[in-house]
Amino acid sequence: VVLVVAGGILYKNWPQKDQQIAVMPDLASEVVSTGEDKERTVLLSDGSYVHLSENSRLTFPKVFEGQTRKVFLSGKAFFDVESDSDRPFLVQCGTVITEVLGTTFSVRARSEESEVYVSVTEGQVRVSEESQEIRVLSRDEELTYDTDTKSVVLKEPEVINHGEQPPIEFKLVEVTMEEAAGFIEKRWDYEIEFENEEIRDCKVVASFFENDSLENVVSILCGINN
Repeated sequence: VVLVVAGGILYKNWPQKDQQIAVMPDLASEVVSTGEDKERTVLLSDGSYVHLSENSRLTFPKVFEGQTRKVFLSGKAFFDVESDSDRPFLVQCGTVITEVLGTTFSVRARSEESEVYVSVTEGQVRVSEESQEIRVLSRDEELTYDTDTKSVVLKEPEVINHGEQPPIEFKLVEVTMEEAAGFIEKRWDYEIEFENEEIRDCKVVASFFENDSLENVVSILCGINN
């Protein structure tokens, strides 16, 4: 009995390194991965857009619940986050978290590398590790953070053009017509109905810009599958 009790106390107080690294998502989360030379688009339930680069993995809930919107990334991805001031959007890469309210940015963090790279296209993001703020990044700023040495390299472009930004190009790769329709409904604030229910599961590969009209976007998607 003494051995069992002592063992339990020792286990309870033993440093749990894994607990400090990251709080992993629950089993209800969905996982999307890409392989070599493969890209893929993930359209999240809140209307946010994620484009995964090759050899990357995104773990996310099917529907965001609670006071935050949190996803887990290993690899590289471009995010265009739907604005929601009441629910911050969090991208966790190991111990490093990038927090935004609604903006456009890129994150790169591979499991075999100690460096995390964040680049902001529009808006502001807060980069932190274990509740300690590393830096708040604004438009056109880039940051590289080494999780081993805790060093920060901040890069500001030599020429910052604060004029009109080029429109964001949305690339849809390996998503269904139903997913694409849901994304358009949230971004263009329309309701889309399917006259032919059979095309809901048809896969889409297409691209369009954020300032394109609803008519142009729907024409592109409908033309793909005739």
